[in-house]
Amino acid sequence: MARLTRRERQALRNQQGDPTPPTWLPDPAEPYWQETFETHPDLSSTISDRVVRYERTNQLIEFAVILTVERGGAPEEVLCIDTCNHGTVHRHRNGNHTDDPETIATLDPDELESRHSDAFDECYDYWQQGNS
Repeated sequence: MARLTRRERQALRNQQGDPTPPTWLPDPAEPYWQETFETHPDLSSTISDRVVRYERTNQLIEFAVILTVERGGAPEEVLCIDTCNHGTVHRHRNGNHTDDPETIATLDPDELESRHSDAFDECYDYWQQGNS
């Protein structure tokens, strides 16, 4: 499933007239950069960590931490904790991005760094406990 960019998601929300806008969303007009890091806790597992930050201030504005496990020669998403689309920090399980996600917290720009760290720890702990 192709993922929309942050600006595409914002445009879609605006088109749909989202009746319950979140309390805070990144400014789509502010220039940003993004980077993805990968951690391989074992040969068949990957934790992808995508961060998006404002260029000017380096403030974290969006993240996605995704645990994938190779099964039958193909990667399968097991757990994803992200801030994309919903104005919240939330959890998707088993690659399901269509149903309502489990909300962890509403977006607060002052808490995103710690929420991001917690998300990475949760994905790593999930892998370590053998839930993948």
